[in-house]
Amino acid sequence: MTSISDSAAYSRKRPHLTELSDDSSLADSHSALERKRRVWHLLETPQTIDSVCRTLANERLIDPHCHATVRELFAQMLEENLIELSPDS
Repeated sequence: MTSISDSAAYSRKRPHLTELSDDSSLADSHSALERKRRVWHLLETPQTIDSVCRTLANERLIDPHCHATVRELFAQMLEENLIELSPDS
């Protein structure tokens, strides 16, 4: 699996894609897909794992101690070439 830095910011590599498709390998349960789509929207601007976790927890989409879950999601998105390390990091 791809190495992810907790302190680095990541953003969409393909900004023209506005939605993740349901047939993406990232898709599973309805609630997980909802979280993943929300993360995708958040990554329109550079975000760290911590900032994404805080937002998802505030929106009650995920447990506040979600760093491992978000780190895994970022790694999957990196492997699928959907996101990249932000040049600002």
